[in-house]
Amino acid sequence: MSQTEHDTVPAQPSPPAPVRRGPLQSIPLRLAILITLIGLGLWAYALATRSPEPVAGGSPSAMAAGLAPSAASQAPRQPSTRLIDESSPVLFRFGLSFVVGFFLAWVLRKVITTTLLIAGAIATLVLILKKTGVINLDWDAVQRQVGEGVELAKQEAGRVRDVVLGYLPSGFSAMAGLFFGAKRRA
Repeated sequence: MSQTEHDTVPAQPSPPAPVRRGPLQSIPLRLAILITLIGLGLWAYALATRSPEPVAGGSPSAMAAGLAPSAASQAPRQPSTRLIDESSPVLFRFGLSFVVGFFLAWVLRKVITTTLLIAGAIATLVLILKKTGVINLDWDAVQRQVGEGVELAKQEAGRVRDVVLGYLPSGFSAMAGLFFGAKRRA
């Protein structure tokens, strides 16, 4: 009996390799970058279109004195604040805080992961060397030193967080960025 096309089994394609996405593939990060750029553009526009402020204490020249309005109409004007003058820096800082928080958490996640891998490899090496009798360690002293190191790392991490959040103008935006950056796998 001859083999026909229906008797053959097509080869199963292998599943595609998982795609590693970089941090710039994050939609919240892209949105924050867009907000930052819009805020920066609006801020630049607000500075460019701001009306010039009158020079204090200046008197008009003799030639321009006849063209100047009467003294009654020269009451000092209060500069009017425009919405764009006040909101554009806020928009810029809000977006920038998110971006900085995102990348800070993303980098910290990479550093912590690498540190844990290295610490695990060192611990495994030490255990192997101890079992083979190459080294002799006082485990109580090692545990005490590790505990002190962990406490010091917690304290320093808290201080770094306080300093960074103190410099970031929008705390909520920075915390959201930290959350999304820490959650991001890349």
